[in-house]
Amino acid sequence: MQCVLASCSVGGEGGFAAQKAVYGRKLVTPPSSHAMAYLCLVEKGCFTETTPHGTTVRRAGGVHFHPPHELNDGAIGEEDLYVISVGIPATRYRDLKLSAEPFQEINSGILPLLIRQIEAHLDSSTKHAQSVIEAKVAGLFDEFSKTFRGQAPREPDWLEEAKRLLERGVSVSDVASRCEIHPASFARSFRRWTHCKPNEYAKLYMLTRARKMLHEDNCKLGEVALEAGFCDQSHFTREFRKHFGAPPSKYRLQRLR
Repeated sequence: MQCVLASCSVGGEGGFAAQKAVYGRKLVTPPSSHAMAYLCLVEKGCFTETTPHGTTVRRAGGVHFHPPHELNDGAIGEEDLYVISVGIPATRYRDLKLSAEPFQEINSGILPLLIRQIEAHLDSSTKHAQSVIEAKVAGLFDEFSKTFRGQAPREPDWLEEAKRLLERGVSVSDVASRCEIHPASFARSFRRWTHCKPNEYAKLYMLTRARKMLHEDNCKLGEVALEAGFCDQSHFTREFRKHFGAPPSKYRLQRLR
């Protein structure tokens, strides 16, 4: 069983594509290939994948890459597999001029973060969301090409701690202080490494958390808003609609049908 939960195509023929899909546990996928080049993030579950380069176990949190027309098959593990895939046409992949060496799986850094930022906008069909996705996909493959070539500079030691603090609701100024960095320098450096401002990162994290809570029918909307860090439910509703294309109440009804 395969079910596409959300998808988006940007730019028509020759453009980008992104989707989030779930594969049923213990599913065995037959050998197949795709015309596009894909970066894939395993969000939940694991599977064993076989390519011309060998057999590898793909686990949650890891980003792996499939060049165009690469034959692969897989065997899903004991639980359902959730995968976010982002693709570019073969012509754009060739423009990156990468070697034919296999890409080692990435489990941290900018690539998983950028893919999650793209996934956060897949449910929305607004022009704003489409433009955000297009910019994020372009940035994703730019960072990927640097990583593949070994040219990407090492991210600062404080970055992961800063993200954890922002996710806990700590103010940007306090995060900068704890990281012992001037607030202006912190904001510039954080944006460089994550492709978004610190307050935008925190907001997107909380809204994504709220979206997951809406998949449960026993959570009241007011409670979801508070858990997402919004004291004003109307403000929460506006921000949720802006990012996901529908107010929380409508989004929940669509998901629970």
